[in-house]
This record gives sequence, structure tokens and C-alpha cells, in this order.
Amino acid sequence: MASKPSNWGRWGRADERGALNLLTPQVVRAATGLCRTGQVYPLGLPIRSGYPPKGYRKPPMRTTSLSGAAYERLHPGTKGVFSAEDHYSFASHSGTHMDSLAHVWHGDRLFNGFPAGSLTAAAGAQRCGIDKQEAIVARGVMLDMARYLKVGAVPAGRAFGSAELAACAESQGLTLRSGDALLVRTGWIRRYLKDPAIEHQGEPGIGLDACNLIREKGIAVVGCDNAAIEPIPWAKGQFLAVHVELLRNQGVPLLEYLNLERLAGDRIYEFLLVVAPLRVVGGTGSPVNPIAIA
Repeated sequence: MASKPSNWGRWGRADERGALNLLTPQVVRAATGLCRTGQVYPLGLPIRSGYPPKGYRKPPMRTTSLSGAAYERLHPGTKGVFSAEDHYSFASHSGTHMDSLAHVWHGDRLFNGFPAGSLTAAAGAQRCGIDKQEAIVARGVMLDMARYLKVGAVPAGRAFGSAELAACAESQGLTLRSGDALLVRTGWIRRYLKDPAIEHQGEPGIGLDACNLIREKGIAVVGCDNAAIEPIPWAKGQFLAVHVELLRNQGVPLLEYLNLERLAGDRIYEFLLVVAPLRVVGGTGSPVNPIAIA
């Protein structure tokens, strides 16, 4: 399993934001200077029905709850003015989303030593929930591992270590800094968009060794263009080990199912990243549409 907690108590015993505390006003101001062309890149996948179910995670649904004639019956005399509304239903950890620090833990402790019992079916995450993460405004750096390895998509099960990520960064002319949002492209999402069923066939991702680089560089948030950040199938004894290390031990929130294809196509490796999760009280995660501005 992963190493011992490294960031517990670093920002106080009551802290529930973890590595997002590295996003100081100075760091945020510096990141805004990366908006040079004004080009905007949405990194989220469309939320739509039709995706195959993934166990207990049901596919998203949208239903129209009010429209046209129904609105007129409720509000007669509107003189041709109508309105429409929807109901949405989706799993919080499906599609492009952000994992809160309460999403995965090991033993009986969440990040910063909070008891795992603080998360209940009735109340949700009373500690380290997505509502405590607030928002992310950071320097985003994208490591294009598929391009670095000269493949269209990295094979399932392939793990990236610290040395490999550092070498990719150097090849792209990047220096990782404290407070960065580190996004890793594997090319997996290209295959997923063509056939969502590949989600059950494994994926490449960030290996446990890479967490050393993330800790040493002071990375504030990690994202990937896959379903689980880390490689699947898991190595023996390492089930969700990267989640445990980053969420529980380091307090680094995760972004999954990112669409980094346009960034990769334009070879944009450094940008302003803005992420605003829904402030669902007690939520363990939230759908997001991260925005990269170059």
C-alpha cells in the first residue's frame, strides 16, 4: 500500500482542503499571466444518456420536467411566454468529475486524520467533502505521455513513474512548480469516446512511484484523461493505491475523464486552469467542466 501520510497537519488540524492550500493569491496571480492568446479549451465530456452502466454507477439521465403546454396550464394568461426545466440524475464519479478528499481512504482515517466514520449514508461526507474544496484556479501543465511514447494511446496497465513524468516535462520545456495542476494525457479518452465499453478493459495511468514527484514538487491537483488516474489492472496489493496516496495521504484532489485532445492537438502544455465543482454539501465528488485558457 502507499506511504505514510505526508501532509496531515501541514495546514492545521482542522484543514479539509489539503494541497489546494498551495494555491495562494500569489500563485493564482502568476497563473493568470498564462492567458496569452485568449483561446479557451473546455476539458469536460458531454453529460448524456447512452453510456453503458458501470456496476452501481448508473448512466446519466436528463428528463424535461416542464415545458410548453404544461407551463401554460400552470400559469394561464402568460400570453405566449413559455418556460422549460429539467431534472438531472447522474453518478458523482462518472464522466468528467472531481474527487473530493473523502472519496477514498485506507483503514479508519481520511485525509488529515479525520475519522472515516464521519462519512455516513445519511449525512454524506461531514469531513473533506467536495463542498470544502471550493474552486481551483491554477497554472495547468499537461504532460502528453502518448506523444512522448510515440503512440496513439498508451496500452492498458501501463504505469508512469516519477522519472518518466519528469523526462516528459523536460521534453516539453516545462518545469513543475508548487501549486501546479498536473494533467496527464494517455490517449485513452480517444478510444473511450469511440467505444465506452473499453472502460471495462483496463487503462494506463499514474503509478505509485509518480506520487513521489507529485509530493516533492508540491502539486496541488492531479488529473488524467482516463477513468481512475492510476493504471488498471492494479498491481498485486495496490488496489486504489494511488488514490489512497494522493487523496488520503497528500490531500491532492483528482480530476478524471478529462478530454485533453484539443490541447494536445494544439500542443498547449501550459495554461490557466479553472475548475469549479458543485458545492454539494456532503458530496464525495462532483461533475466538472474544467476550462483551460491559453
